[in-house]
Amino acid sequence: MPQKQRILLAVVQARGQVRLDELPAELGAPAHLVQQWVVHLAQRGQLHGYVDWQAGRLFSRDVNYLQGKEGCPHCGGQLDLVGQGMVRCAHCGVEVFL
Repeated sequence: MPQKQRILLAVVQARGQVRLDELPAELGAPAHLVQQWVVHLAQRGQLHGYVDWQAGRLFSRDVNYLQGKEGCPHCGGQLDLVGQGMVRCAHCGVEVFL
């Protein structure tokens, strides 16, 4: 895993939640690349939590917490599978990384 992705993962895990607009400056990378890294880390099973793209927040959560939830950890809505290790809330649009 490239160094900047390791830093991204460490920042999110240490803080528990981060604003997405802060990450490009911290990582020295454009926003679209940071977004790609978030998705790739989630698809590889290294990032557990959820992202609210509209509100611009990324949340790190324990995988056991997420797997024990019946619905969206943000609003409780129905979750639909959207990709490898990722589900999206049908109500609020949050993407959950398992």
